[in-house]
Amino acid sequence: MQNRTKSNVEGGFTLIEVMVALAIGIILSTILSLIFVANGSYRNDLDRSSRLVENGSYALQRIGSDAMMAQFYAELDVVGNMGKTIPPLAVYPGFATSKPDPCDTTLVGLRLGLRFAIQGYSAANATTAPDLSTTTCAALLTNLKPGSDILVVRHTEPCNAGPTPDAGCDAVVPGRPYFQATHCADEAPTSGTPLTNPTCTSTATAATNSWCALDTDTANLTLHNIGIDCHTAGTTASYHRYFVDIYYVSTEDKAGDGIPTLKLAQLDAAGGATVFNVSPLAEGVEALRFEYGIDNVAGVVDGIPDAYTADPDTYVNAAGCPGTPTACPANWGNVTTVKVHLLARNTEATTLGYTNDKTFTLGGTTYGPFGDKFKRHVYETVVRLHNVGDRRQS
Repeated sequence: MQNRTKSNVEGGFTLIEVMVALAIGIILSTILSLIFVANGSYRNDLDRSSRLVENGSYALQRIGSDAMMAQFYAELDVVGNMGKTIPPLAVYPGFATSKPDPCDTTLVGLRLGLRFAIQGYSAANATTAPDLSTTTCAALLTNLKPGSDILVVRHTEPCNAGPTPDAGCDAVVPGRPYFQATHCADEAPTSGTPLTNPTCTSTATAATNSWCALDTDTANLTLHNIGIDCHTAGTTASYHRYFVDIYYVSTEDKAGDGIPTLKLAQLDAAGGATVFNVSPLAEGVEALRFEYGIDNVAGVVDGIPDAYTADPDTYVNAAGCPGTPTACPANWGNVTTVKVHLLARNTEATTLGYTNDKTFTLGGTTYGPFGDKFKRHVYETVVRLHNVGDRRQS
């Protein structure tokens, strides 16, 4: 008979041990889930912040690089061809009381703008949109963001569009404006006022008495290059695409999305007609403010701004320009630098319990506190206008 000294009993967990283990597992799973969700939120927030920095930096760079091209008119020497001097803006008919309509696509309107390489419209405060009542911009610059300025830049493309186009230069498009200049002495107007009438010419015949021409039909661009004989056949001067770029902030990128966006309205052509094309440049740009450095306030021309103002139209300078709206547009010709102030925000609200209760100052105007969940950042730069020597008004 077998002698059993120890019973064979199977081991296991009691119900209480199983319940404790499950509880610990649930707690650990919950903690890991919270860590995973938090990491995802921080990663998304970091991604939004990166896009904020990228969009703001790109917007500042785009505006600055375009402003530095202001009044680059290819071969035209605006100070004076062949030793002759172009009079200041103040003496031109119609220029003493108002600046040109930036949204006008007629040839007369485009030619009027040639002397205004930089021009702007300032918002009165952080809750008011710029006044465009004297322009045709209402149908073009829609959904203007209150408290944000508008900047207009005019220049030509460096490459030759014709008659012999440069390699890589865009082909001529019917209806698109092109600019042509000459250095031929016998094509200079005897009156010494080449940008008046309000065209580049002082007579009705552009080919015989002009320093420059602006037209949407390149067949009318018949000025000549300088040479032994300016009028020799085959010496037609080159012409360049003419740009009018309008920067503004819209309350939306796409219809109804509510994302403030920097947009560009650029002069172009469609179906043979001169038009403006509007395109978004940078999402999240919430406010744009400009200050213009004016030289020669005290009568000393040195290329250094003597004062900064948000609205050169109403700036009272040493020459006695009255301080009433649109009373002194000639001040735009003495702008040598532009301070650009930009406020950008995330395109999506943060989910990390953040509330933006800060205030931001752009060019003397205060924005906020907003009390929302969007992070914001201010960008600023000073842009030197490299062609400023061609706009001296003294």
